[in-house]
Amino acid sequence: MSLKEKVIFGLVLILSITASPLWAGEKVEEHLNSGNNYFNQGKYDQA
Repeated sequence: MSLKEKVIFGLVLILSITASPLWAGEKVEEHLNSGNNYFNQGKYDQA
C-alpha cells in the first residue's frame, strides 16, 4: 500500500468512527420521537 492509500484509508477510518455515533444518535432520537408521537395519539390509552 502506498503512503497516499494509507492516508486516505486513515482519514476514512477516522471519519467513519467519528460519524457513526452521530448517525446512531440521530436514529435513536428519530425512533424516540416517533414513539412519543405514537403515545401522544392515545393509542395506548384506549386499552
